[in-house]
Amino acid sequence: MSATARSGLLGWLWLLSALFIVYGTTLPFAFDPEGHAAARLAHVGQTTPWALHAVDRLSVPDVVQNILLFVPFGALGVLVWRRRGSTHPLLSMLAVVAFGALLSAGVETLQLFTIDRTSSLTDLATNTAGAFAGALAALLGRDVGLRGVDLLGRSGLLESPATYPMLVFLGVLCLSTWQPFDVTLDVGTVGHKVRLLLRNPWQFNGLDDEGTALLQASLFTGALAAWLSAMGRQAPAPTAAGLAALLVTGLEGSQVLIGARQPGLADGAARVLGCVLGASAWAAGRATGAHLLTLVVALLTAVGAALQMLAPFRLADSYQPVQWIPFFGYYVNTSFDTVSHTIELLLLYLPLGFVLGRQQQGAPPTRTMRTGILLALAVAAPIEYAQGWVVGRYPDVTDVALSVVGACAGIWAAREGRSYFRSLSARDARTGPT
Repeated sequence: MSATARSGLLGWLWLLSALFIVYGTTLPFAFDPEGHAAARLAHVGQTTPWALHAVDRLSVPDVVQNILLFVPFGALGVLVWRRRGSTHPLLSMLAVVAFGALLSAGVETLQLFTIDRTSSLTDLATNTAGAFAGALAALLGRDVGLRGVDLLGRSGLLESPATYPMLVFLGVLCLSTWQPFDVTLDVGTVGHKVRLLLRNPWQFNGLDDEGTALLQASLFTGALAAWLSAMGRQAPAPTAAGLAALLVTGLEGSQVLIGARQPGLADGAARVLGCVLGASAWAAGRATGAHLLTLVVALLTAVGAALQMLAPFRLADSYQPVQWIPFFGYYVNTSFDTVSHTIELLLLYLPLGFVLGRQQQGAPPTRTMRTGILLALAVAAPIEYAQGWVVGRYPDVTDVALSVVGACAGIWAAREGRSYFRSLSARDARTGPT
């Protein structure tokens, strides 16, 4: 993709992020026909973040959601402004944060005219903080990334083309284990989790995300074995299986520090089994070829998604209709549930898109993207429809859309992300250690 095309794409993504903010903050569009906006405006001051009586009512999940909602807007905005080239980095960041504050003020004003939304200066402050966080991350991200590449270059890790997929699957594995990232250092919470683990080490409450955990661990282990082989290591398959098993065991144990997660031997065993299967599959594919890899990953993704999305597998008495309004079902849930479920879906389908993108490197990008969308729809749509027959599950078109986005993100990572990584690697080779 050319620099001009990338710049145009970033501009459209920035605009779409702004439109999504307006959509998400006014959902479900229940506007007040009686005109009580003035009365609601009079109560806005009572929810200021500096009012002591309001601090006690602050919801940490709501604050986190407000910040996360504006992070993409801030990050994309800085990337768009930086591509103009003539703007100082700090000025571009300040401009984007100012736009974020204006956008937040606009949607808070719109909420004055709705029935079930509450305008708040606290929301304005946290939204602006989210735009600032995204802008700062985008501004510093390139420098941090280049320094990381320099470190990898000195260690020799960039010499192999197998490094990039190994790092991608490592990232998927870590993010899936730690989401929704509600880290806790509270001694009481950690101690309670340890006591639960000691009383019931397996922590098995029925099949849920074991299939997804197995798939992600197997893909990482296969990529690790390929990297070890490229680096000339002896016995790459068993070595990768052993190293990956140690890693996934440590990641499972680290969940004692994640508020919404509980470690257990059941999930750990599924991940370790995935490590063994991934190493074995890599060794077999090395001998016979890996032409069916995309199909195998698609089937395993379907199995993992079915286990995860159709639990507890109890049939309902009547069918629950599909929610066709995007994100309306997410709006009625808690913030952490929404964030966790979104990340869960994206990471579930990203490996499928990544494998497809790597297998079709020589194909036109539009054809690969179209194939990825069709594959994701073929897996996600039937499972989402089936949720209507399961107790406690509610089919939602948003889940299907996020599944498609996850697959497309994987394709982008395999094609454009790989190209960017290779350009950084070439830069490191040209400049040498600094």
